[in-house]
Amino acid sequence: MSKVVSVIIPVFNTRADDLVRAIESVLQQTFPSFELLLVDDCGTSAETEAVLKRYREHPKVRWIRNPENVGVAGSRNRGISLAEGEWISFLDHDDYYKPQFLEKLMTGTKDSVDVVISGYENVDDNGRVLSLFPESDEEFEEERFVERNGMIWNRLFRRSVLLEKGILFPEHRLMEDTVFCLRCAPLRSRTQVVPVREYCYYSSNSTSITHSKKNRMLSQEQLPFAELEQIIESGEYKRTIYYENTLLNAMMEVCCWLSTYSAAEVQQYAAEEAEKMFRRLNLSGEELSQILRAGDNSTFGRLLLRGYWFAAKHHKEQGFARLANRIIRLLRGQ
Repeated sequence: MSKVVSVIIPVFNTRADDLVRAIESVLQQTFPSFELLLVDDCGTSAETEAVLKRYREHPKVRWIRNPENVGVAGSRNRGISLAEGEWISFLDHDDYYKPQFLEKLMTGTKDSVDVVISGYENVDDNGRVLSLFPESDEEFEEERFVERNGMIWNRLFRRSVLLEKGILFPEHRLMEDTVFCLRCAPLRSRTQVVPVREYCYYSSNSTSITHSKKNRMLSQEQLPFAELEQIIESGEYKRTIYYENTLLNAMMEVCCWLSTYSAAEVQQYAAEEAEKMFRRLNLSGEELSQILRAGDNSTFGRLLLRGYWFAAKHHKEQGFARLANRIIRLLRGQ
């Protein structure tokens, strides 16, 4: 049977138990027509390599080793370029699928659809559910559901469309998932919601790619301002409160990281560039106020407000406060 779905897992010095769980969750899928691409980003862990070797001869697994370290975004992009399936699914190495993830999402695929999107569960080490997204089944029916859903791994993407439109992850940048989702915004009318939560997001692992990325000093070159400005200039993203909220949140979260993991000159650069970008959104004071009000009740809004908690926790750092104050002035129409 031909391969219909290509599942891409970027791998870099991953804890063995987590990686085995992720791989087995794919191999145990009830939907049979898939391939699993393990993209090894030049890892140095013998433990990780042993797991990769264990599955190297499996007929549904392809082990791809990058010639040089390119990060999670570059590994996903390489997986997209080498995949043989019609549909692409991304799985983080410390997360896992429920057995019917692919089968249920494939029910949403048809000729008029380029993206299939679902919900997910936040789980702990023991698989205990910590929270749901969305919190209620009724939210699946809301028009804003797609805009609120800023994750890339609870979806299927039509591979030919990603390649045709050049929708790839920005490499060596923060917020690569956010940029990718915003680049997918023109596909909103060709997106199908499947109201299930078959993806398990493991939010407790401090050794994950996301956490390890924050554990090193960040540089100016890692900031995604150029990519976000290109999205704004293109005008192709759907201008709604929730997409605008995504952009605001992206900048706030970038600054959260910068406030602890970068030098003062990078913090200053971020604040200045973010303010320029916000002004280029050309939003009226009322539109900005609507975004702020929507933030009280949306997922992106909760992330936005989380930034203030971060600033309080790291109160001796000034980078976040600098950008936050600029944003507050803009929201007030100043």
